[in-house]
Amino acid sequence: MATTSAGNYLVSIWARADAAGATLTLRIREYAGSSLVRTTSASTTLTTSWQQVTLTHTTASPGSTLDFSAYARVAPGTCFYADDVSIARDSPPAGALAVNPSSGTLPLAVTADASGSTDPDPTPIASYSFDFGDGSPAVGPQTGATATHTYSTAGTYTVTV
Repeated sequence: MATTSAGNYLVSIWARADAAGATLTLRIREYAGSSLVRTTSASTTLTTSWQQVTLTHTTASPGSTLDFSAYARVAPGTCFYADDVSIARDSPPAGALAVNPSSGTLPLAVTADASGSTDPDPTPIASYSFDFGDGSPAVGPQTGATATHTYSTAGTYTVTV
């Protein structure tokens, strides 16, 4: 696959094995011309049920070529099956933020809640970072979708996630 822009690319594959315990490895190799630039790989243990396996690769530069492979280590006489393989640019999450209370007297303790944020692709939101807009250090990255902060100076602030 030829990339058009630098960023994250997501490989998704549905796989299963005849017997539990097979190891499936996904690998993406990135080439600039004929030179290998970067390799990303991950392995998972397959079961007899269909399961979605994903791998994210961050490209080094636009215009490179991505080569994807999947292979399994299975016991003799055991097969593995793969279906619905895709590779696409990993879409960024869509942030949704509510801050409460939105005004009050100092010192003002607020809670920022980003639990309404969504991710349009199979990879879940990995972490949240909150900037409360008053020059204080950002909160995060963290796995929780909420953060608290206390304002001690009057003003109008923009909170971002």
